[in-house]
Amino acid sequence: MKRRDALKNTALLLGAVSMGSATALMQSCQPSLEDSWEPVFFDKTQASLLSEIAETIIPRTETPGAKDAFVSRYIDEYASRFLKPEQQEMYRAGLAIFDTISTTRHQKPFTDCELEQRHEALQAMIDDPTEGKMSPSSVFYRMRSAVNMAFFTSEVGATQVLDHISIPGDYLGDIPLSETKGRVYS
Repeated sequence: MKRRDALKNTALLLGAVSMGSATALMQSCQPSLEDSWEPVFFDKTQASLLSEIAETIIPRTETPGAKDAFVSRYIDEYASRFLKPEQQEMYRAGLAIFDTISTTRHQKPFTDCELEQRHEALQAMIDDPTEGKMSPSSVFYRMRSAVNMAFFTSEVGATQVLDHISIPGDYLGDIPLSETKGRVYS
């Protein structure tokens, strides 16, 4: 066997081995589509509440909604890995505020409310005059920010809701607004 052939075969072998591990890594980054998903940070009730809050903030219309992008799974993973303990407790306490407001206004938890009742509960949180880190309005805005970040950085949000331009691509520095179809680019 010639040296050139030996090097080529070695490179092919290493490439095949690394592609196998790269494929496994990429598949592990995909959200599990099965119903047996277990939250890491939140309990199942909190994860369900978070999913309903996210879907109320970004509902499915002619475009996918927050549930389609697995927003609650992203926030659960994010909270378990990157938030400090005091921030984690703020998330848990914040979820409880959604249920408290809903129960006060409609005598049932947020997840059991109709869509209009959910909107009323969210509006009540926004309109609440209380100040501080755990005021209903600050909790709502923090949760809305997390939902928006999770949704628009997901594959579903970035490719099906936003216009996705693959990079590297052509640089078009002066595009008339009429040509953008009124959508924001990801």
